[in-house]
Amino acid sequence: MNFQNFKDTLEEKLKDKISFELLEFQYMPYSFGSGLLAYRINGYNYRLLYDGKENELTCEQSKAHDKYFGNLNWTKILTQQNLNTDNIEKIILS
Repeated sequence: MNFQNFKDTLEEKLKDKISFELLEFQYMPYSFGSGLLAYRINGYNYRLLYDGKENELTCEQSKAHDKYFGNLNWTKILTQQNLNTDNIEKIILS
């Protein structure tokens, strides 16, 4: 699964369960398939960073802000190997 497929799979799982807003999406297929996703969900911002070289996905959470960019304080809530949507879905829905 590449990062584009990961995004599509995650959004498909979430769309019927929760309302979300995509804030940012970057997919860099020529940089080991790395990527960045950011969502606003239930008043929180979630940022998913995938390091394709290390095959490591990090999920971070921040309080809501009027604008996504700026000095947000991110808290790392999960680091996992590979692009698995199950753990991410559970965190976002909890």
